[in-house]
Amino acid sequence: QVFLTSLIVLDEIVLAFENGNFSRKEVIQMLERLVTLLISKLADNKQKVVDGAETALLSFAFSPCIGSTYVGSQALKPMRSQEIKPTGRAIRSRLMFVHKLLDEFGEKNISVEQVMSFVKDVTDNFSHKDANVRDTAKELTTLIYQIIG
Repeated sequence: QVFLTSLIVLDEIVLAFENGNFSRKEVIQMLERLVTLLISKLADNKQKVVDGAETALLSFAFSPCIGSTYVGSQALKPMRSQEIKPTGRAIRSRLMFVHKLLDEFGEKNISVEQVMSFVKDVTDNFSHKDANVRDTAKELTTLIYQIIG
């Protein structure tokens, strides 16, 4: 409940940034940690939290003061392992989010080369032990090939 309420307040803050006299650089500096946190919430066990994080990140991507290029670059950052390796759930959720970004914005703001490099890295060249991760990586790769022809 608190998380979802915070996302509503966050949406209002982004609207204020859009209507204010803030540069993209200023807004990104203020929201940088928050974007990283929201990306990590994509792998949460609670679906409401996942949906809220995804909605907020897509809202940031559509915002002219943040943009899809920034959100995409953050989603494609190397996954930090808190233990030895990120979980299959964390990898799959990140791949699914990148898929949604590509669905919405295409290749003009998100580097296809960077996406493929990320996919190969997090899936151990498509040989990840989790079949769901491999399947999601294949779906994302198929989308990329559909986009670039």
